[in-house]
Amino acid sequence: MGGITMRNGTHAVVAVLAFTCASVVQAQADLRPGPYAVGFSQYAITRTGSPVGDRRLAVSIFYPVDRANISVATPRAVYATYPGSSPIVLPSETFDKYGYQPAYTGVPVSRDGAFPLVLYAHGYTSPWLVGLMITPRIASYGYVVASISYPIDVGIPEP
Repeated sequence: MGGITMRNGTHAVVAVLAFTCASVVQAQADLRPGPYAVGFSQYAITRTGSPVGDRRLAVSIFYPVDRANISVATPRAVYATYPGSSPIVLPSETFDKYGYQPAYTGVPVSRDGAFPLVLYAHGYTSPWLVGLMITPRIASYGYVVASISYPIDVGIPEP
């Protein structure tokens, strides 16, 4: 029978991660945003020189923002399924009626200090957008969240 071998200390990391995820999931279920507003940026990173040609990886970043930096004039985030070449672009207002955390563009990261990084992987056959119910909410609690798009997994051709 197969199993997973963990090194010393890995159990503690797994336990902390499970506790953190459970706390964030509970916050999402309660629809209570954290103490921060949320900023948003998308990037397309190109790896050149690969044996299979140039490869692009799309990364969407959610980050904590001081609420004082948000006004009615602050631009809301616009989500692209694959930055730079996507036929599907959705404004963050689309998700307001479902209780999703609003996100904004062009706003600086909070001055409260360094924030831990959370890498969100959406899973096989689903786009990164499925994480919109949780990724901005995690950022509102003081985390930088990188959501990586795997276009091959979801059938979106690479640009």
